[in-house]
Amino acid sequence: MEFGLTRNIERLPRRYEVMAHGAINHLNGASTWLRRFREGGGMGGLASRVEFTLSSFAPGLELLTGGDQATGPNVLELGPGKTPHVAAAFALCGASSVVGLDIVANIDSATVRSSRRYQELAASLTDGPASNFREALGASSEAVRERVNSDSPLPIVFGGFDGHMLPLPTSSIDVVVSGSTLEHVRRESLDPLLVELRRVLRPRGGMVHWIDLRDHFSITGYLTVTGDWLRALRYSDAEYEQMFSNRPIYVNRLRSGEWRDAFGRAGFDIRGWEEHRLPLPVDFERSAIGPRWQDLSDEELEVSVVEATLSVSD
Repeated sequence: MEFGLTRNIERLPRRYEVMAHGAINHLNGASTWLRRFREGGGMGGLASRVEFTLSSFAPGLELLTGGDQATGPNVLELGPGKTPHVAAAFALCGASSVVGLDIVANIDSATVRSSRRYQELAASLTDGPASNFREALGASSEAVRERVNSDSPLPIVFGGFDGHMLPLPTSSIDVVVSGSTLEHVRRESLDPLLVELRRVLRPRGGMVHWIDLRDHFSITGYLTVTGDWLRALRYSDAEYEQMFSNRPIYVNRLRSGEWRDAFGRAGFDIRGWEEHRLPLPVDFERSAIGPRWQDLSDEELEVSVVEATLSVSD
């Protein structure tokens, strides 16, 4: 319903389009109580979405671990939303601890620690679509089966944070992961957050992030879109702020090169950088997008998703 409403709003003259989005912004974003139920819905526990996310992390984890994790890592997942399954997958594959932090704490840790609730996930990890995730962490199928049938609670915990200071000790984390989370971090908050991630990571630690650069109203699948998937670049900062400042759909609009620069400023080395591309929208006009992006090459503008693997700089 909201997708269709958005399409109709986009047909309005610019001034009224911005006002209409701003009104929806107010209705959907003004109430903290309502946002608790709307934000971070994420994968919703859907097996196919969980499996896709885990499989997308596997190549980066392989680069960081070499598929041979001698001791269970301490893991931080940014933006778990309402889905504990990524954290559970790490725990089933031998992680010593997994912390999931989000702006809104949507998961009650006490209710999701039972390993037996993840039988379907364990099957996918052992010989299903997510088996490459298990292999990247160097875990055996037998070990996963043993853990899922154990009465011991999984070492996973979820909580909220203010978007700036991570409530974790310095050098306490081995691996940070996120799926379609960093693009929702406000631009002024991104550098401080990356510095915080650098702080909590151990000297040989690393990160794996799936970063979605598409206009989120245009997304139809993991890598597919409909309509003008670069439409978000048409608005000035003031217009965009008025339209989406308090909505879960807010995206910081950074492009691939800007992400590279941001990670470098925070003290990370790029270990892997896979870019997914889409053709420029039909009837794309460079003059219609904001000045920030007009000098970018077509190749840069075509980047729709970045899968980034980072390690702490020496």
